[in-house]
Amino acid sequence: MTHALRRHLAVLLLVAACGGPPLRRPADPMDATLLARPFTAEEIRAEWIEGLEVVMQTTTGETTERELWRVVEHGPDTVRIAFVDLDAPDAQEREQEFRWEELRDHAAYPRAFASRVPATFDTALGPLTGWLYVVDDPDAGRTHRSFFAERFPGAPVVTETLENGQVVSRTEQVERRRPD
Repeated sequence: MTHALRRHLAVLLLVAACGGPPLRRPADPMDATLLARPFTAEEIRAEWIEGLEVVMQTTTGETTERELWRVVEHGPDTVRIAFVDLDAPDAQEREQEFRWEELRDHAAYPRAFASRVPATFDTALGPLTGWLYVVDDPDAGRTHRSFFAERFPGAPVVTETLENGQVVSRTEQVERRRPD
């Protein structure tokens, strides 16, 4: 996987974690056509404080790559996150700003295509309880699974893509450092 593709996937995961382009109009949190989101914007804002660092590891086939996400600016309405490829010696840090509601809305999965169940996962961060969202894409023969840990509001702790029942891509939070 190329560095640019990995960055794109990382942004999509963050955006999918917390559906759509940056700074879009917030979705109605009471929309009955959507599954319940794992977290409110306020819960994400309370967790994603300035200095929070999350290392995301993506494995696709034989390739494993890591990216650091770091909160560099935390405000009442927005958050600025820096992304850097930990496996590229000449990697340049890039930043992107998100609205808190936007991060919440990235976990807005349509009821018609997805399910949400309570779950416990063994992860690199230890055993965690939370919610598993499963989105089936039968036309592509794929299933996407995202596990959100109750303890860590924001991005999913584990995201997997399965083809014919086999995991073909897995992204996981492997480290978290939260300043206190």
